[in-house]
Amino acid sequence: MPRCPNCRRRTARTEDWACPWCGYPLLSGDYKKIPKTYKQLKEERRDKQELPVTEETETPPLPKTLGSELEPEPEVKPEPEPETKPEPEPEEKPKKRAKKTKAAEAKATVEAAPVEPKPEPETEPEPEPESEPDPNAIEMTMEELNSVYTANHISADMQFKDKLLRVTGAVDRILTKEDPDMRYIILTGAKEDAIWNVRCGFDKKHSGKLNTLKTGQQLSVQGTYTGYSADIKTNDSYKLNIILQDCRLVG
Repeated sequence: MPRCPNCRRRTARTEDWACPWCGYPLLSGDYKKIPKTYKQLKEERRDKQELPVTEETETPPLPKTLGSELEPEPEVKPEPEPETKPEPEPEEKPKKRAKKTKAAEAKATVEAAPVEPKPEPETEPEPEPESEPDPNAIEMTMEELNSVYTANHISADMQFKDKLLRVTGAVDRILTKEDPDMRYIILTGAKEDAIWNVRCGFDKKHSGKLNTLKTGQQLSVQGTYTGYSADIKTNDSYKLNIILQDCRLVG
């Protein structure tokens, strides 16, 4: 039987939808109906309290409907579930380690040791033979270049920009440590007072041929003109460099 949400007693509802004990309104249809109003039940309880209690007087019983409706329902206690003890896991026996012989241990040590790869010997690129001059290249000597650039180096720079030049002069210096991928030759003219040199840039594959050159040796170099820059020699004399890139020796 459901309980009253106010007085928490097991109850039914009266004809006026109230709890017969406290009068709290019970709107749910789950409550069984008592064929009396809350007011009637309240007056009956009050009259019962006013009657003198004697030995011959007996307490009038509640209406069958109300008494049967308000009888407490027996509580059914759930049966406790039997406790199940977990089965112990089987213990694993430690595996016996096989004894290694000295020969097996030595073999394992050798196999575990890292093998360092042998460095491959550096091979110098094979020198390329002197190639034939390009017929479209502008051919000039160091003396002619000095005259043109001394007269007006800005005009000469515009004239030769990105053009292919073939210059003949003497080896002044060979530079091999400025760039690991490049080699350089400084060409100079016969006049010592000339302020313009030519700085020729070669790929390192030409190293073999360049290493055979000597200072003062006359040769012809073909390359693309890219501009000019200042150059300070070891004796602190001031020079200007005409720069050629992608150079090669021509016969």
